[in-house]
Formats: sequence, structure tokens, C-alpha cells
Amino acid sequence: MGKQTKILVFIVLGVFGVTASYSYADSENITALEKWRGLSPQEKEVLRNRYKTWESLPESQKAELREKIQQFKSLPPEAQKRIKENFARFKELSPEEREQLREKFKRWQKLPADKKQEIRKQYKKFQKLGPEKKGQLIKRYRAWQRLSPHQKLKVRQRPLKKSR
Repeated sequence: MGKQTKILVFIVLGVFGVTASYSYADSENITALEKWRGLSPQEKEVLRNRYKTWESLPESQKAELREKIQQFKSLPPEAQKRIKENFARFKELSPEEREQLREKFKRWQKLPADKKQEIRKQYKKFQKLGPEKKGQLIKRYRAWQRLSPHQKLKVRQRPLKKSR
């Protein structure tokens, strides 16, 4: 993800975060100035910095962000809630975890559509499993992750056992 794309994502997510934090201010009776006065000095500083970033963006990126915000606002409330919760979880990640997540997202974006569909299908299948079976599969996956590339190759070359 390029630097400008990352900035775009964080601005959009930041706007969602601010929207989530200040949903009480949606009332038409509260003016923008009253909203501003209600913010803490730290919140004002965050918004000033975001505004500076916003002003530095080319008009094409601003238009793209405005469109994404409109798309977000048109989502059902439960979808908006899920996005806000995901953003909150993302903010809680360490910088290393965020970078890992970005790398996984890049890999996901590069996958062909049929491969993505197969992964979604397998995920839905996994979600339907009972807790015990899920636990077993997670344990096996973690063991797989600990294997060296050479060990993984050896496992792949073994004949499959017939499942009952």
C-alpha cells in the first residue's frame, strides 16, 4: 500500500472514528462551533492535524474520500457499527501487528477472484464447526505455522490419510 493510500485509509477511518465518537453531536440544534467548543484540547489537536493532512491531498483523493464517506453513510446501521468496531480494534493493534495486517491485506488483494471465493467458502464451513473441532483445527494450524519450509514440504509430500 503506497503512502498516499495509507493516508487515505487512515483519514477515512479517522473520520469514521470521529463520527462514531461524536454521534451525540448529530442533532441539528448543535452548531459546528458548539461541537468544536465541546472537544478536549487533545481532540482539537487531532482534528487540526487531520485537517492539515486533508488540505495537503489532491482534489482527486478528496473526491474519492467524500465518495467513500457517502458510501459508508448509505450502509445499514449494523454494517456501519461493524466497520467502526473493526477500526477500533485496528487502532488497538501494535505497529507491528498493523503492518502484518496490511501485508496480509496486500496478499489478499493480489489473489485471483476464484481463490478468494474458495477461501470464503472454507471460512464459512469453518464457522459452522463446533467449538471442539474448531479448536483442533486451530491447534493444527498453529503447529503448521511453526514448521520450517523444509518440514512443510515433507508434510505436503506425504500421502493423505483417509478421514472417517
